[in-house]
Amino acid sequence: MRKWAPVTLLAVPFLLVGCGYQWVEHIPQRAGAFTTRCSTGQLAGALLGGGFSEPTGQHTVPLVISNTSTNGCYLFGYPQVAFIDGARQTIPFQVQSTGDQVVTSAAPARVDLAPHGLAYITVNKYRCDAGDVAQATTVRVTPPGETESLEVAISGIAYCGPEDPGSIVQVSPVAETQQGTLSH
Repeated sequence: MRKWAPVTLLAVPFLLVGCGYQWVEHIPQRAGAFTTRCSTGQLAGALLGGGFSEPTGQHTVPLVISNTSTNGCYLFGYPQVAFIDGARQTIPFQVQSTGDQVVTSAAPARVDLAPHGLAYITVNKYRCDAGDVAQATTVRVTPPGETESLEVAISGIAYCGPEDPGSIVQVSPVAETQQGTLSH
């Protein structure tokens, strides 16, 4: 029997090919990976409502970005954010991406967005203890790598004035889940 064992093993691939089976080496690919970065034109932004429990003194803006196009794309990095008042003037918040008690300090990770897929961003600031100087009515979000922005109506985000800790805004990297934007 030992003489026939090597012949049997060599015959298996030939039998499979003869039966219509094609021997192909499959290289594993990451499911859902897209090759083009998302452009602002294929995205929409909204305030993510409901269920957020604020730590004392914090004002958090959870945002969701959706791919409104029929093409998949990816986001990677930190968005740019700017807060706009009722007169359409930019409020001079100091924006940072270092994390705080709400926003993660984790490094960005690539987020693949299938058509109608979602990504998340969280923006957070401390309250104004000495009083408000201006109120934001809109947040402009510029996706990573883009120059055009999305606008989302907001309320409850006050500018405290220069040098006030409440005028520092922390922004998370874009993440696959809301939990991924939060500190743990």
